[in-house]
Amino acid sequence: MKRVAICAVAQHRIESDIWYKRFQGMLLEILEDLQEQTGFTFDDEKGVRNIVTASDDFYDARTISDNAVNDVVGAHYRGEEKIAQEGLNGIGYAMSMILSGHDDVVYLAGHCKELTIH
Repeated sequence: MKRVAICAVAQHRIESDIWYKRFQGMLLEILEDLQEQTGFTFDDEKGVRNIVTASDDFYDARTISDNAVNDVVGAHYRGEEKIAQEGLNGIGYAMSMILSGHDDVVYLAGHCKELTIH
Protein backbone atom coordinates (compact mmCIF):
# COMPACT_ATOMS: atom_id res chain seq x y z
CA MET A 1 0.00 0.00 0.00
CA LYS A 2 1.16 3.52 -0.77
CA ARG A 3 2.14 5.81 2.05
CA VAL A 4 1.03 9.41 2.26
CA ALA A 5 2.76 12.28 4.07
CA ILE A 6 2.53 16.03 4.43
CA CYS A 7 5.89 17.14 3.06
CA ALA A 8 5.86 20.87 3.79
CA VAL A 9 3.71 23.53 5.39
CA ALA A 10 3.62 27.29 4.91
CA GLN A 11 1.41 30.04 6.28
CA HIS A 12 1.07 33.68 5.36
CA ARG A 13 2.01 36.11 8.10
CA ILE A 14 -1.02 36.97 10.23
CA GLU A 15 -1.62 40.68 10.20
CA SER A 16 -4.57 42.78 11.26
CA ASP A 17 -6.12 45.08 8.67
CA ILE A 18 -4.38 43.57 5.65
CA TRP A 19 -6.57 45.56 3.26
CA TYR A 20 -3.74 46.23 0.81
CA LYS A 21 -3.22 42.61 -0.19
CA ARG A 22 -5.51 40.34 -2.21
CA PHE A 23 -5.79 36.69 -1.24
CA GLN A 24 -4.45 35.63 -4.66
CA GLY A 25 -1.15 37.36 -3.87
CA MET A 26 -1.09 35.71 -0.46
CA LEU A 27 -1.61 32.30 -2.09
CA LEU A 28 1.22 32.97 -4.54
CA GLU A 29 3.62 33.77 -1.69
CA ILE A 30 2.72 30.47 -0.03
CA LEU A 31 3.16 28.52 -3.28
CA GLU A 32 6.59 30.04 -3.84
CA ASP A 33 7.60 29.29 -0.24
CA LEU A 34 6.55 25.62 -0.59
CA GLN A 35 8.36 25.27 -3.91
CA GLU A 36 11.50 26.66 -2.28
CA GLN A 37 11.16 24.21 0.64
CA THR A 38 10.55 21.10 -1.48
CA GLY A 39 11.57 21.82 -5.06
CA PHE A 40 8.28 20.48 -6.43
CA THR A 41 7.27 21.40 -9.96
CA PHE A 42 4.18 21.19 -12.12
CA ASP A 43 5.86 18.74 -14.50
CA ASP A 44 3.33 16.43 -16.18
CA GLU A 45 5.33 13.28 -15.39
CA LYS A 46 6.54 13.62 -11.77
CA GLY A 47 5.14 16.96 -10.65
CA VAL A 48 1.85 18.23 -9.28
CA ARG A 49 -1.01 17.42 -11.64
CA ASN A 50 -3.91 17.98 -9.23
CA ILE A 51 -4.59 20.79 -6.79
CA VAL A 52 -7.10 20.87 -3.93
CA THR A 53 -8.21 24.21 -2.51
CA ALA A 54 -10.21 24.76 0.67
CA SER A 55 -12.07 28.01 1.14
CA ASP A 56 -15.28 29.50 2.44
CA ASP A 57 -17.62 31.60 0.30
CA PHE A 58 -19.01 33.36 3.38
CA TYR A 59 -15.71 34.76 4.65
CA ASP A 60 -14.44 35.65 1.20
CA ALA A 61 -17.74 37.43 0.42
CA ARG A 62 -17.83 35.72 -2.98
CA THR A 63 -20.27 33.17 -4.30
CA ILE A 64 -17.46 31.08 -5.76
CA SER A 65 -14.48 31.47 -3.44
CA ASP A 66 -12.10 29.54 -5.67
CA ASN A 67 -12.76 31.92 -8.57
CA ALA A 68 -9.49 33.57 -9.67
CA VAL A 69 -7.52 31.05 -7.60
CA ASN A 70 -6.80 28.35 -10.20
CA ASP A 71 -3.97 30.16 -11.95
CA VAL A 72 -2.21 31.31 -8.79
CA VAL A 73 -2.11 27.79 -7.29
CA GLY A 74 -0.81 26.23 -10.51
CA ALA A 75 -4.08 24.66 -11.63
CA HIS A 76 -4.12 26.14 -15.14
CA TYR A 77 -4.74 23.12 -17.42
CA ARG A 78 -4.69 20.81 -14.38
CA GLY A 79 -7.23 19.25 -12.08
CA GLU A 80 -8.53 21.55 -9.35
CA GLU A 81 -11.07 20.59 -6.73
CA LYS A 82 -12.54 22.96 -4.18
CA ILE A 83 -13.50 21.76 -0.73
CA ALA A 84 -15.96 24.10 0.96
CA GLN A 85 -14.99 25.29 4.43
CA GLU A 86 -13.18 22.25 5.83
CA GLY A 87 -9.42 21.95 5.35
CA LEU A 88 -9.37 18.50 6.96
CA ASN A 89 -11.65 17.22 4.18
CA GLY A 90 -9.18 18.73 1.72
CA ILE A 91 -6.42 16.62 3.25
CA GLY A 92 -8.61 13.52 2.91
CA TYR A 93 -9.39 14.37 -0.71
CA ALA A 94 -5.72 14.88 -1.56
CA MET A 95 -4.83 11.66 0.25
CA SER A 96 -7.41 9.73 -1.76
CA MET A 97 -5.85 10.98 -5.01
CA ILE A 98 -2.51 9.56 -3.92
CA LEU A 99 -3.81 6.29 -2.45
CA SER A 100 -5.82 5.63 -5.60
CA GLY A 101 -2.58 5.64 -7.58
CA HIS A 102 -3.70 8.60 -9.67
CA ASP A 103 -1.10 11.02 -8.28
CA ASP A 104 2.19 10.94 -6.40
CA VAL A 105 2.11 14.60 -5.33
CA VAL A 106 -0.95 16.80 -4.71
CA TYR A 107 -0.84 20.48 -3.76
CA LEU A 108 -3.41 21.53 -1.12
CA ALA A 109 -3.99 25.23 -0.48
CA GLY A 110 -6.44 26.58 2.06
CA HIS A 111 -7.35 30.24 2.06
CA CYS A 112 -9.60 32.67 3.84
CA LYS A 113 -9.49 36.44 3.96
CA GLU A 114 -12.38 38.36 5.35
CA LEU A 115 -13.86 41.10 3.22
CA THR A 116 -12.08 44.35 3.96
CA ILE A 117 -13.98 47.58 3.34
CA HIS A 118 -12.40 51.01 3.61
